[in-house]
Amino acid sequence: MQNPENGNRFVQRTLPWLIAAGILVLYLITLNRWVNIRSLSVVAKVSGWDWTTPAQWPLFFGITYPLRFLPQAWQPVLLNLFSAICAAGAIGLLARSVALLPHDRTHEQRVRERSEYSLLSIPFAWVPPLLATLVCALELSMWEHSTTVTGESLDLLIFAYLIRSLLEYRIDHKNGWLYRFAFIYGLGVTNNWALISFFPAFLVAFFWIKGLSAFKFSFLSRILGCGILGLSLYLLLPLVWMIKGNSDYSFGDVLKANLVQQKLLIFDVSALRSRVLLLSLTSILPVLIIGIRWPSSFGDTSAAGASLTNIMFRVIHILFFLACLFVAFNQKFSPRELGYGLPFLTFYYLGALAIGYVSGYMLLVFTDPPRKSWRQQNPLLKLINPLVRGLVLLALVAVPAALLYLNFPKIRANDGHFLKAFAKSMRDRLPEQGAVLLSEDPYQILLLQGEMTTSGLARKHLLVNTRSLEYPTYHDELKKQYPDRWPDLGASYELGARINHLTLQRMISELARTNLVYYLHPSYGYFFEKVYLLPNGTIYKVENFPTNTALLPPLPPDVMEQNKTFWSNLEPDLDRIVKAPKTVSDSAYVAAYYSRALNTWGIEVQRTSQIKEAGEVFRQALNLNTNNYAAYINHEFNKSLQSGERVSTEVSRTVEDLFGKHRSWNTLLAENGLFDEPNFCFRLGQTLQQQALFRQAAYQFNRTRKLDPQRTDAAIELASSLVAARFPNESLQILNDLETTGRIGPSNKVDVVSIRASALFAQGNRSGAEEVLQRASQEMPTQNGLKDALFELYRSTSELEKALSLLDRRLASGTNAALLLQKADLLIQKGDYSTANATLDQLLQIAPGVSQAVIYKVFVAKQNKDYKTGLELVEQILEQDPKHIQALTYKGIIQMETQEFQKARETFNEILDIEEGSISALHNRAIVNLKLDRLEDAEKDYTLLQKNVPTEPTIYYGLGEIAYRQKNMADAIRFFSLYMKYAEKDKTGILEEEKKQVLTRLQELQAGTK
Repeated sequence: MQNPENGNRFVQRTLPWLIAAGILVLYLITLNRWVNIRSLSVVAKVSGWDWTTPAQWPLFFGITYPLRFLPQAWQPVLLNLFSAICAAGAIGLLARSVALLPHDRTHEQRVRERSEYSLLSIPFAWVPPLLATLVCALELSMWEHSTTVTGESLDLLIFAYLIRSLLEYRIDHKNGWLYRFAFIYGLGVTNNWALISFFPAFLVAFFWIKGLSAFKFSFLSRILGCGILGLSLYLLLPLVWMIKGNSDYSFGDVLKANLVQQKLLIFDVSALRSRVLLLSLTSILPVLIIGIRWPSSFGDTSAAGASLTNIMFRVIHILFFLACLFVAFNQKFSPRELGYGLPFLTFYYLGALAIGYVSGYMLLVFTDPPRKSWRQQNPLLKLINPLVRGLVLLALVAVPAALLYLNFPKIRANDGHFLKAFAKSMRDRLPEQGAVLLSEDPYQILLLQGEMTTSGLARKHLLVNTRSLEYPTYHDELKKQYPDRWPDLGASYELGARINHLTLQRMISELARTNLVYYLHPSYGYFFEKVYLLPNGTIYKVENFPTNTALLPPLPPDVMEQNKTFWSNLEPDLDRIVKAPKTVSDSAYVAAYYSRALNTWGIEVQRTSQIKEAGEVFRQALNLNTNNYAAYINHEFNKSLQSGERVSTEVSRTVEDLFGKHRSWNTLLAENGLFDEPNFCFRLGQTLQQQALFRQAAYQFNRTRKLDPQRTDAAIELASSLVAARFPNESLQILNDLETTGRIGPSNKVDVVSIRASALFAQGNRSGAEEVLQRASQEMPTQNGLKDALFELYRSTSELEKALSLLDRRLASGTNAALLLQKADLLIQKGDYSTANATLDQLLQIAPGVSQAVIYKVFVAKQNKDYKTGLELVEQILEQDPKHIQALTYKGIIQMETQEFQKARETFNEILDIEEGSISALHNRAIVNLKLDRLEDAEKDYTLLQKNVPTEPTIYYGLGEIAYRQKNMADAIRFFSLYMKYAEKDKTGILEEEKKQVLTRLQELQAGTK
């Protein structure tokens, strides 16, 4: 058989190597010097900056694993080099694939291309591979992922090899190509979820090329074997987890994590699917058309019909050519714009493959076909043909030149130098003796970890992600990494538990007392009820509040001067960041960080009354990030301070506009920093109050008062926050100042009295609080708020008789449903069920629709063991509201107490259908299942409860009882031991009889194992 490549060996054999080498040189010239935002997490996994073992990308991590044994300073660059080599290989395969594309798809091509395999043999056959590869290689996303390691170039190399294998088989029909195709496809699937989506297309292409012989058993069995062998790589990372001893997760958990993540990306991103269909128009659709060998005619044998068909095909190919070139410039309908941050390099690759084929089609078809010497050339085609061929040759020069011009500056700006300088700036601010470094930003943590690793400081400082501190497993990992420096907090919590905020708050405070602790960016939250941040350039020293100091202390003069010097010296770097292309991810990340830090520094400067200097700092923050809304508000308000004018209403109104763009204060502040404008400070203070962050709320209200001294509402809220933060003396001082200045009006007098009473009560002066409320109630008898405050005082001190007397006096002036309900509640607390029942009857006469009153009556009936009445009352509620959770709960409890366990199970199933995840219903159903001896169902319920409330002792009683009945003595001992552990910590709600029973059972089991 004639060698199909003899006609143009240079294009099909030599040119792909030359193109791959040339592209590799380009990628090496523009290779990332360190890391960028896209590559950071990947480099961190390979280099060990990130301690956690990967659960995805087994092929990538398997290939790059040897790099771990090289010097860590080399690893980022070597990984980028690996990415460049993979990308250059994919580009070389693209050139080879374009050269192997058959040009016999249409009648016009078959007339002109007569080579045996219809491979392009015209003089310009080198143009399509060169054009396709240049467009693909210089496209921005492709260039970015080729010069910095993200794993995408390896995935693309595999994708390119799969296409090349099918095209090679079409030429030489050697089954080895298909066996390799199946094996590599299996490997690729484990690493790249997109190959699962492409499977139907590749399957059709596979059988289309192989034909009927593909269905032979011997061939299919080998293909399946090769594919399964490749898919076995799914087992690699779970095995690594087991070898490393990560006992918290099983082999199946790690395997499932990878499979579930791939499933989510394929099936659960519904908006992405519609965009993929749009992107397919310039990638998958043209390749699909390439795969079809069109007939010479479509039923119309007339000359006009044939001519119209030829024109249609030519126009379609030209449109595909222009559309695919257009997409390479990343316009509105490109993968970069529509891909939700996913690179979609395979779509760019397919688009480039289409460009290669269509450009070859245009060079071939827009030439004169072989014809009889007497037949004259069509004069229109004589004009059009050279124009179309010229268009292709012009595109060969103009398109790569334009892509190079547009994308080269962005690649150079994103080569890692911004992040390197940023990380070095943070490192230079760290103390020599080492410190605990806290951050909520995983990128920042990894950047600093990488910088410290390359400079030999990795073990000196302890980096902590504060977002992970709630998880015991994270503490366990920190303890492994820093055994002598990190408290063993995780050991006291079960897997799945969350460490409460109060414990973490105390831990950070203790760390700040015994260590140097720094926060790597401005922040707020529950930590900062006990500590505050002292600025040190772009990082912040964590300090405990001085004893008996409620509000943020002023910045020391020496710290003020040091920070001024730092920001002044940093100005050249900030100017370079401002001038960088706005679309560059590295500079955008650093700019946003510095903008937030400058905004925070501007507030510090403004606190010291250096108004003009603060305005300049806010301006710098806005220059770095024009979307920093906090800096914008602060800058606008600063202008009004400098001019001496009142705050403009326009600035105050923008809060609603901001919340249209930001879902919450948390998002707003995390991205932009704090505000220093009275209206925003006041609103933030109210939000912090709602989150029980009273000390930070007090700071915001105090700042509101400083910026706008006439804000009486801010002073009152400040006093309220200080009481809640346990600073009653300071609260009373503020209230006294308000009274002295005569700024307490009728509208806020009730609030002032209530706050004063709360402050006195917090001081331990219960009688003083009572006296204040009683006197105010006499002075303002119509203000029910004061009576409510007095009622709450009595109830909080368990003075139920006084509370009842107060309610009776109020009810003497007229019946009130809310007051009657409160009275019934108190009577139930006293255990006076008969009077409570009579009160509830009275309430239901004036307000029959109060379901809570009926619920109370159900409770009373249950306490009196009048289950029949209780169920009748429950059914009365359920007739009005069949999904009333409280009523259904009481129904189930009564059924349990009357030992109707099957009915109770049905009731709790009904509750869980209405309110999925209800802990109380799940717990009750678990008990019922245990009573019914449905051990498997009970175990499922208790296991789910353990994940949600892992410190609840009764859960371990249930699990222990199940294990005991199943004769699994080891698990029974373990669960009963956990019961005793948590029962000792939580003595409320634990029945002594139950505890004795568990202890006896545990002792028996332990004795039996000896």
